[in-house]
Amino acid sequence: MQLFGSTTSPFVRRLRLYLNDRQYEFINLDIFSNEGREILIPIGINNLSF
Repeated sequence: MQLFGSTTSPFVRRLRLYLNDRQYEFINLDIFSNEGREILIPIGINNLSF
């Protein structure tokens, strides 16, 4: 599982606490930078799997 987010986000902090005993990859993003947006654009909402 991959978790995209920012270390300053309260929502991401909650998820990281919940996922503490599970294996996941945390990808720290700055959504206000061009690099962070380029990472998120290909993912899009339609490509998420639950």
